[in-house]
Amino acid sequence: MFVSLLLTLALAASGFSQSKPVPAQTAAAQMQTYGITVMQIKPGMALEFENYIKQVAIPLMKKAGVKEMGVSRTNGLGMDSTYYSMTPIASLAEFDSIPPMYKAMGWDTLSVSLSVMQRCVSSIRTFLFLERPDLSFAPAPGYSLKMGFLITNSVAPGRNEEFEKTAKEVAALAGKSGLRAYLTGKVAFGGNSNDYLTFAAFDSFAEVAKVGPVFLKALADAKLPSQAGIVMWSDNSAMSVVPELSIEPAAK
Repeated sequence: MFVSLLLTLALAASGFSQSKPVPAQTAAAQMQTYGITVMQIKPGMALEFENYIKQVAIPLMKKAGVKEMGVSRTNGLGMDSTYYSMTPIASLAEFDSIPPMYKAMGWDTLSVSLSVMQRCVSSIRTFLFLERPDLSFAPAPGYSLKMGFLITNSVAPGRNEEFEKTAKEVAALAGKSGLRAYLTGKVAFGGNSNDYLTFAAFDSFAEVAKVGPVFLKALADAKLPSQAGIVMWSDNSAMSVVPELSIEPAAK
């Protein structure tokens, strides 16, 4: 029953994605840009990889001036040992210079770091990600994300407006159904620009078992338009935020 609920919830949440230009007023002020790096770690190498991030990478990044980085990893459901690193991007010009961590390294440290990455990481991809507050339900002030479902949806070209209309309604329902947050954004440079990522946040799998049926009923009662022909494919994984691999921004 519980596994069936997880599958049904993930499918319900994944019925929504993108494809035409975003309205100008949305693009102007509301979109924070992030750089997301997805790393697939080789079997048996996760512990060495995490130790390297904690003991070497994070101190060097802080030394180089990195103020914020959020890291999450798959948690039981999805491709094992997949890590997502997310950092805010102020300007594309940042990609013209050497990555901050490398600036703080000497050649010896750089050589060791590259060796560790080659030994531990089987694939890596970085892309820009534009947050969409208008398609999201934000967490309560002061709340720290713990875990959730990361849902990727790919939309057929030309069906963006149809998707977004429904996605706004889904986000509103999520906020009324007990989810901790429902955060959506759009992939930009470096990936498929017809993809959206959504993070449906919970505190635990036990909470999913309680909140999931409420959210599914709300979706059913709303009788939202079918996404058949709009969403070409979707994928989902359970993710846990990893504070010890992250850099928390200073309190304002």
